Amino acid sequence: MKQFVDFVVSNLVGYPNDLEIEEVKDKESNLTQINISLNPKDMGRIIGKNGRTIKAIRNLAKIKAIKNKQRVIITLKEKAEEVTSKQETEEQKKEEQ
Repeated sequence: MKQFVDFVVSNLVGYPNDLEIEEVKDKESNLTQINISLNPKDMGRIIGKNGRTIKAIRNLAKIKAIKNKQRVIITLKEKAEEVTSKQETEEQKKEEQ
């Protein structure tokens, strides 16, 4: 299931290197939870207009899960940006001198 979601999502995002997909399986209830964390700039692209894109991804994963007699939950998470601005880097250089 993880490979399937990875294939679909990686072809939609603008920053595929920032994409992380985590799969958590519960064998007792046949539940698979897939956590997708991606670049904040890609959130709008994955969610889509009125949530249509993420709904379509969830429906495709649900169809595949039903064929395997499983259940699936897909959640989206934003990655925290660790980007420093030019001002912050300039201030750090001044402090070092």
